[in-house]
Amino acid sequence: MFRGPNTSVSRLAILDKDEIIKIFRMELRCPVLFAGEINIGHLKQIGKNHDKEITVEQDPTETNPAHAEIPQKITAKKLALNILKVLTLHNV
Repeated sequence: MFRGPNTSVSRLAILDKDEIIKIFRMELRCPVLFAGEINIGHLKQIGKNHDKEITVEQDPTETNPAHAEIPQKITAKKLALNILKVLTLHNV
């Protein structure tokens, strides 16, 4: 899930879930089976619990105005697993 810095995310405050999933299907090279959802405040708190600052920076693109990035590299396995545990998964 986390493969280095600058993990791409999209913000539901900008586009709704269906629009974001449509963009994922068009832009990603692999089939999209699920989309994960997490509140940014919750994500930041999980990072704090692991002494890791996690931020989400707006980075809209021409095709995805909701695009943003997590610039930090999330390498700690326990941190990554705690994030995965709280994701709401959506079938697409």
